[in-house]
Amino acid sequence: MHLKALVPPILLAVLACAGPGGKDEGDPMDADTDADTDADTDADTDADTDADTDADTDTDVDTSGACSADLTLRFPDGSSTTLACVQHSLRATYEFDPDAPPEVRTFDLRISGTDDAGFDCWVNLAIDGVCGTGAYALGLAASAHSASWDCEGVSDAYEGEYALEDGTITLSAVSVGGGTGDLTGLPVATSLVGEVVASDGAGFSLAGSFSVEGDIVGTDAEELTCADDALPEDPTGFEGSAVWTYDFTPAAEAYGYADCAYLFSVLPTRSASSGCPSCELAAMLEFTDVMTDCDPAESLEGGIIEIGIDVDGERLYGGDLGGSWTDVSEQDFEVRFGERDVTTIASRSTDAYVITVEYVFGW
Repeated sequence: MHLKALVPPILLAVLACAGPGGKDEGDPMDADTDADTDADTDADTDADTDADTDADTDTDVDTSGACSADLTLRFPDGSSTTLACVQHSLRATYEFDPDAPPEVRTFDLRISGTDDAGFDCWVNLAIDGVCGTGAYALGLAASAHSASWDCEGVSDAYEGEYALEDGTITLSAVSVGGGTGDLTGLPVATSLVGEVVASDGAGFSLAGSFSVEGDIVGTDAEELTCADDALPEDPTGFEGSAVWTYDFTPAAEAYGYADCAYLFSVLPTRSASSGCPSCELAAMLEFTDVMTDCDPAESLEGGIIEIGIDVDGERLYGGDLGGSWTDVSEQDFEVRFGERDVTTIASRSTDAYVITVEYVFGW
């Protein structure tokens, strides 16, 4: 398929001439003028920003386990600061079963970039209704907050706390030990590995990875269900977003290309073109924000893509904004459907980059 059905034409033009000083014959991007698509998740945050960074007296909080992070906070003027995991606190609750290991049902992780309790430089990530690995949309099941008051290199204009309402937290690994049965009140070995890509829609964004492990006293969350919602009766009444990420190869980076991520959000006031075959969901999405440092960002303003999803058939379609739809599931992209409400992950590899597209929708 060709991706112009999914990609704003202006982006195709920008990517065709993106490297510093222009391209030459050796530029690995020359072989692929058909550049990109991607996207991910929904918007909205409702986080518990109350995860103590100094919670040694709380039995359900671990502050001593291993933690690593590489998180970048980016501000509207293009400046940024990076947080490592200097201190952290991790809370979690579980579903216990008599004949199976525990399953994480909620977690609340605060990562602090400073070891001084008097300074506020942190990121707080939380998910209610964890259902294993996969992408969790901010506002549907996940939340992200940050404080930049005392982060290194942040100007006075951008010191504050931010609620990040667009994007996703993606868990790539969830591991729980401790055996089977009811472990309430007993230490439960827990580890989480993931990434976050998030924005507040006003030029502030967060992107990066984290890994944390610790022993947390077991708390039962048996009644808390997974973040699985049935399809809406009215398939037009949904919201959502897509995160479109480029991971450039070393050969492409040598020509000045840098890893990028863009955010597209559903246009609630505009309906997708008719004719998407077997699509329970179809929508127009508009470019909203740059999640990481991407040169073509200004040219993307106003850019619109159109996608359709056949949930039962697990198919992903791209529209041309004029009523023509193309199944990209087995053409340009390898598509995987998540276990939660319409989480779709598509990927495509070339000699120059790997595109990862995550769509997350709710209602």
